[in-house]
Amino acid sequence: MISIIFQLLAGLMLLAIPLTVFYKNDRRLLYRLLTTTGCWAIAMLVLVVVFNFVFQSAVWWLDVLLLLLLEVIVTIVCCRKKWLVVPILIGVVPVTFIVGLLVMVIMGQNPFGNIWFWVPVMALLHGEALRASMSGLLTYAFNRKVHASMFEYLQGNGATQTEALRPFLVRAMSKALNPLLTKMRDTGLVAVPAMLCVLMLSGMPPIQAGIFAVAATIGMVCCSVLSILLSVMVYEWFRR
Repeated sequence: MISIIFQLLAGLMLLAIPLTVFYKNDRRLLYRLLTTTGCWAIAMLVLVVVFNFVFQSAVWWLDVLLLLLLEVIVTIVCCRKKWLVVPILIGVVPVTFIVGLLVMVIMGQNPFGNIWFWVPVMALLHGEALRASMSGLLTYAFNRKVHASMFEYLQGNGATQTEALRPFLVRAMSKALNPLLTKMRDTGLVAVPAMLCVLMLSGMPPIQAGIFAVAATIGMVCCSVLSILLSVMVYEWFRR
């Protein structure tokens, strides 16, 4: 325990460099760094406590409930606008759970018996799906409001509701998925995937780590698309 505290303090000492630079040049950036680091430290402490309990628990259904509860809490906290909460919750949590199970099955792992793999997979899928669905739904809602006459024009010319909403959905998909697709395009050319490095550092053979990284990345794309579609459907249902 003492060694862990020492390692933590030694790691925090690295903050002395950016703190010194910001103190002499930009006090506002210094304040932002301190507040962000504090929030990050609290979040990390909560995650470590929860994950430690999950890893030590022998009851698989309790682990699943804790993971789902953590997903719900993170989603609610990230959705700063109240009208986003319900569509994002319905669009993200069920999708990440189901796709996470499929990714584990594809990797030949039992998700309920190998929680060490399932937790990182769920975290990766949920983080990307949450980002994409929030970006996509915000873009979709903005365009629906600003270009409402376009929707009425398309319906007035015989388009069904689905056909009239398609241009708005395409814009939302493009806005939300471009960052992920750019990251995938640059993989191996500009940067080595952090996930692959972490897996190899943990002792996983490179080939197995590569397969795992590919499966997780494809799962993130799948989660993002399905989450956006489901979030938009829920949003439109509430608009009626």
